[in-house]
This record gives sequence, structure tokens and C-alpha cells, in this order.
Amino acid sequence: MNHDRNYFNHDEDTHTTVETAGLMVLSLIVGLGIGTLVLLVAPASGKRTRRNIAHNVEEGLHSGRESAEQLMKRLEGEFADLRKSIDERVKQS
Repeated sequence: MNHDRNYFNHDEDTHTTVETAGLMVLSLIVGLGIGTLVLLVAPASGKRTRRNIAHNVEEGLHSGRESAEQLMKRLEGEFADLRKSIDERVKQS
């Protein structure tokens, strides 16, 4: 059994936070660079590309709403069934 104690080290915590923030900034810069490169070599014009992106986002939101509505209907049905089952068990007690 290991009985070593780990104590909080403020310097180590600060170092970890700075390291994490640095990786996040680096990831952001790389992502922006890749996105810029993709737009530069895109076969469509900027206006058309923006329109396509907007259309795809709109379709994604619509699809997400439909999925959420279906999920809500299913959950409402399951909740009603659960409530009915609980009521029946309470009456039997």
C-alpha cells in the first residue's frame, strides 16, 4: 500500500494551467490556419461557399430540432407510462 501523501502545489498548478492555455491557443491557431487554407483552395467563390455553409448549418439545425422533438415525444410517453405504473403500485399497496 502506498502511503505517500500528495500535497497541493500552487506552482505546479499554475504551470499546468499555463501549459493547457498554450495548447488551446496553439490548437486555435492551427484550426484557423487549416480553415483559411481550405477556403483559399475551395472550388467555389466566397459568396457561394458562405451560402453553402449557411444552408448546411440550417439543415443541421432543422435535423437537430426534429430529433429533439422525437426524443421529447418518446420521453413524454415513457414518463406517462412510468407515472401510470407508479400510481398502480401505490394503489396496490
